[in-house]
Amino acid sequence: MEIKRKQPLGIELVRRGVVNGDAIEKALQYQTEHPNKRLGDILYILKEAEPNELAEEIGDIIGVKGIYLTDGKIRIEPTEYLPLDMMKNYKAIPFDIESGKIKIAFADIANNQDNIKSVKMLVLNKGLVMEPYMAFETNIDEYFTRFEEVSTTVMENLEETESVTDLVDNIIKLAIEKMYHEIARVEIENVMEETRIKMNGLAPENYVIRRIPNKLAKTIDMKTIVINPEIVKYDKKVLKYVVLHEFCHLKYKTHSKGFFEMMERYMEDYDYYDCILNVA
Repeated sequence: MEIKRKQPLGIELVRRGVVNGDAIEKALQYQTEHPNKRLGDILYILKEAEPNELAEEIGDIIGVKGIYLTDGKIRIEPTEYLPLDMMKNYKAIPFDIESGKIKIAFADIANNQDNIKSVKMLVLNKGLVMEPYMAFETNIDEYFTRFEEVSTTVMENLEETESVTDLVDNIIKLAIEKMYHEIARVEIENVMEETRIKMNGLAPENYVIRRIPNKLAKTIDMKTIVINPEIVKYDKKVLKYVVLHEFCHLKYKTHSKGFFEMMERYMEDYDYYDCILNVA
């Protein structure tokens, strides 16, 4: 895989309007104190640009697709395709499969070619063609941090079991929980996409599927939508209402007149669900 570079990354990002000159200066100053960090990763750490756009533009500059990894974009179980140790050592995360191609995000893709070739051969032996993506190293490390937190929780739960029966029950519960979460992800993603199309492309910068105490969903800073997977226990119309509700919050922060007018425009009976559900 050939990596191209038209001109210095910082100059090209400014030219494209992804960041301004001040952001590049801040990043270069940060780099003097953290010389092992690359410019794109630093801009991500400093939050000097919207991460999806930043990843995609850097990828375009160097001639490979860029990806900002979120829970919603990791649609497969990565460790089913690469050993965890290899993922950590190579800074690589498989995140999706489509039409026989497995999409794998790599950090520092320009200097990671030998590792990329090794991964390519490994997945080829599984009958899959690899499609490499560029991702920020810090973004990839965030995944490993979350993975270790979940693993620690599982081990703590297992250590608390008092018998073989308890152990088996715990394993079954964890398996059901994983399957349940996958069903929820598919259902939620389908409704999210339907709503995006219906609302002429209006969409959050990011969305997350995770449990929220006493709520089915919430919107953070009018940018990120969080959906509680428990929502799939309700009727499909409830899911559509909740997603629409949060999409409207992307435009209206409060429950203003404009907010309710938008709700009614896309769902005439919204007020029925508004009365019975706890949605923010």
